[in-house]
Amino acid sequence: MPHVLLIEDDASVRDGMELVLRRHGYG
Repeated sequence: MPHVLLIEDDASVRDGMELVLRRHGYG
Protein backbone atom coordinates (compact mmCIF):
# COMPACT_ATOMS: atom_id res chain seq x y z
CA MET A 1 0.00 0.00 0.00
CA PRO A 2 1.49 3.37 -1.00
CA HIS A 3 2.15 5.89 1.74
CA VAL A 4 0.52 9.30 1.58
CA LEU A 5 3.24 11.88 2.14
CA LEU A 6 1.27 15.02 1.33
CA ILE A 7 -0.80 14.90 4.51
CA GLU A 8 1.11 15.96 7.60
CA ASP A 9 -1.75 16.09 10.08
CA ASP A 10 -2.03 12.80 11.97
CA ALA A 11 -5.81 13.11 12.27
CA SER A 12 -6.11 13.65 8.52
CA VAL A 13 -3.86 10.66 7.88
CA ARG A 14 -6.02 8.46 10.07
CA ASP A 15 -9.20 9.69 8.38
CA GLY A 16 -7.63 9.08 4.98
CA MET A 17 -6.60 5.56 5.96
CA GLU A 18 -10.13 4.82 7.17
CA LEU A 19 -11.53 6.09 3.87
CA VAL A 20 -9.10 3.97 1.83
CA LEU A 21 -9.81 0.86 3.89
CA ARG A 22 -13.54 1.49 3.59
CA ARG A 23 -13.29 1.91 -0.19
CA HIS A 24 -11.39 -1.38 -0.44
CA GLY A 25 -13.84 -3.16 1.82
CA TYR A 26 -11.58 -3.71 4.82
CA GLY A 27 -13.65 -1.52 7.15
